[in-house]
Amino acid sequence: IYKANVIIKEVILHIKYALPWRVICSSYDISHSALHKTYLKLLKFKVIKNTYKKLINLYLVNDPKELCIQSADVTVIANKYGSDYVKYNGHKKKKCTKASIISTKKGKALGLKLDIGSKHDSKILFTQLDEELFINESLNNEHKKYMLCDSAYDNPLLRNKLSNLNYIPIIDSNKRNGKNKIIMSNDHKL
Repeated sequence: IYKANVIIKEVILHIKYALPWRVICSSYDISHSALHKTYLKLLKFKVIKNTYKKLINLYLVNDPKELCIQSADVTVIANKYGSDYVKYNGHKKKKCTKASIISTKKGKALGLKLDIGSKHDSKILFTQLDEELFINESLNNEHKKYMLCDSAYDNPLLRNKLSNLNYIPIIDSNKRNGKNKIIMSNDHKL
């Protein structure tokens, strides 16, 4: 039997450094299955999520200007088995899940949404904007200003939604959206 603080320290190390559960990096003789079971319990009871929410809010209260510029992007997680979110993505040519992340200008995660691999990035962000972020809503509303996105998010519906949420959308124009080209002269580059 292990002490709780020892196991939790190990779980935090594994999360922080993205170590596989079979890699034991402590001087304690802890089995990887004990670590993994503890991690699953912490997830089930939302201990990790709630701790992150408290810590990110404490951090941002001290530096609220970091919320001024936010960005959104999607990462593709290759996955063949075991999830309701796994779908074939024709662009990536594999079964995958998509994770959409809204973050601060320094890369701190403000929101996370998992979705099916075949769904377009802009549609995932469109629905994610309706969900609660990890941070206090009033703090975010007071300090948010810009939302940075790449050309995959060049969609008039998404631009309107961001504007309605009091963001100034900064989205690179997409070549495929010929009707909505934004031409910037040398005098008006950002």
